[in-house]
Amino acid sequence: MDWNAVPIEERDPGHPDTPPPDAPRATAGLDVTPETLHAHFLGEPDHLKDAISLHQTVVVEHARDIESRFEKVAGVLRTDTFLELFGGSEKDGALVIPLHGCELSGVGLSMGEVDGREVFRLQLATEGSQRLERLFTLPADCNLADAIWAGGELHLNLDRSRD
Repeated sequence: MDWNAVPIEERDPGHPDTPPPDAPRATAGLDVTPETLHAHFLGEPDHLKDAISLHQTVVVEHARDIESRFEKVAGVLRTDTFLELFGGSEKDGALVIPLHGCELSGVGLSMGEVDGREVFRLQLATEGSQRLERLFTLPADCNLADAIWAGGELHLNLDRSRD
């Protein structure tokens, strides 16, 4: 399958053409990533080291299997299912996908065709070399106008005048 990259334009949330986000970023005021905070918290309690070690072993051994099974079962997600999975919403003619904790450099969006229909692929990469990929469709009456990254959210602006 051929995939064509979809450019994501980064905008400053304070830019006059960009509406301000409704809520502050989850990491506002923090100079560390959520992963660093989590690792620091887990590293502190000495009495939990055995449980933490066992937990990390199970996660490492089974996380890839779970992720690959999900991709096989999920296939191409409908828009509403995709938004529910990421805690996103449709707002002012755009799909808003909160990806707080991700950097734009780790976010990829491309489009292709599956079974004769237009499909989008969202790829996410984290600092810990973890990858996530989801395929989804837009609502039937829409085209993608543009993709904007603002304040840790991916805004997929929709054009409802599909021919």
